[in-house]
Amino acid sequence: MKTIIIYFFISLTSLFCFSQSQPIDVTERTFKISGISTEELYFGFQEGDQIIVTFLELENKPLKEVEITELPSSSKYMEYETTGFENKALNISRKSIYKFRFYNSAVGGRICKIKIQRIPANEALKNFNTNVIWKVKYDTSYFTVQERYLAKRDTVLVTVCDQIATVHSSSVLSGTPSKTITDFILPANTVSWSYYIGVNNAGEKVYQEANQKILSSASEHASKIPGYGPMIALAIDGVSYFSPPPIDDNVLYYFLPDYSNAQSFMAGGQFLQYKQGDVVVDHGRMTSPLQPAKYHIALYNDNIQEGINVNIKIIAVTVTQIYAMRDVKKYNVATSNIAYNEE
Repeated sequence: MKTIIIYFFISLTSLFCFSQSQPIDVTERTFKISGISTEELYFGFQEGDQIIVTFLELENKPLKEVEITELPSSSKYMEYETTGFENKALNISRKSIYKFRFYNSAVGGRICKIKIQRIPANEALKNFNTNVIWKVKYDTSYFTVQERYLAKRDTVLVTVCDQIATVHSSSVLSGTPSKTITDFILPANTVSWSYYIGVNNAGEKVYQEANQKILSSASEHASKIPGYGPMIALAIDGVSYFSPPPIDDNVLYYFLPDYSNAQSFMAGGQFLQYKQGDVVVDHGRMTSPLQPAKYHIALYNDNIQEGINVNIKIIAVTVTQIYAMRDVKKYNVATSNIAYNEE
């Protein structure tokens, strides 16, 4: 009976040792490494595993580096200028992921074969999954920067021109020219401007009637903007309160871009203009030109008997942008790939 028990114990022990010594294939593959490049393989191993690695360069050409690293950065084995090695054994002290790195520093490619096996610590860990999956880790950091921003816009109404120009009759007997030039300067930051041209009393009457309409209107600006009148309404909103002009003495006018064209007008030559009219009363909102410069208005009276008085009004709308600095919280998201054992 004692002999039978001893024999059974020896048989059980032999079976246990046999199960412990059977390597389990993790991977066996042939792969090509291009010139001056790196290939990497990742596998997970369980605590107590023993791994066995065999590597071979099939054309017997040396590979610059073969390294086995426990992640994140613990190098466990390194070979330089190797054409291969056989049955390199490593003991795994804890459950972790290993990187197998192959670096080819040559211009030509390398054809390699790798075989990796594991011997688990016990039978219960035989089916451990060595596959590795990658998950994206997001790391968010916050910081504060100084940012320039538009704090406000200052809108200012500027009276550019408010004058009466006398233009004599066109009779040759008068000895005075029937032309005249007046000028105005648009201020910086002009975004729009309005003009009014009215001849004699008829033109003045149209202007005064427009003022009365403003006073009796329900315009939202009337109570907010000091001196709000038909010129401001025209410049800001493009709304006209002017009545149709009567039939009366007229004037020919031209808006000229510069002084040289004004001289040509006075000399009877050709000239450039960007707006003109033959009117008793005229008005309008202008969005061009807007550059801060001196411009000219040419007036011509075609009445051969009587001179005329021309009332000219121009109002510009300027907008100045005021900037300031403020703290702005921002964030930066850094991403990284983290290796995990596939469960």
